[in-house]
Amino acid sequence: MRLSIFWRLVLTALVIITVMGGVNLYALFQLRQLASMSTQMASYHYPAVESAKRLLSSLFAQLNSEKNSSPQRITPF
Repeated sequence: MRLSIFWRLVLTALVIITVMGGVNLYALFQLRQLASMSTQMASYHYPAVESAKRLLSSLFAQLNSEKNSSPQRITPF
């Protein structure tokens, strides 16, 4: 049995729609997985990020105070 051009086009369109649906479902699954990993990272690693920010701010403060209190350059006679 030979398919007419119309049925070939219909079947091709259905295959394309099915493949697009599969790709969309895969992308949706991956995005949900990424969102859950992001939430997990934010909830479990948030204290480490905050302590790193505190350490950086204290380091920058120390560097600024060292710049402000560095001895003045003495010009030779």
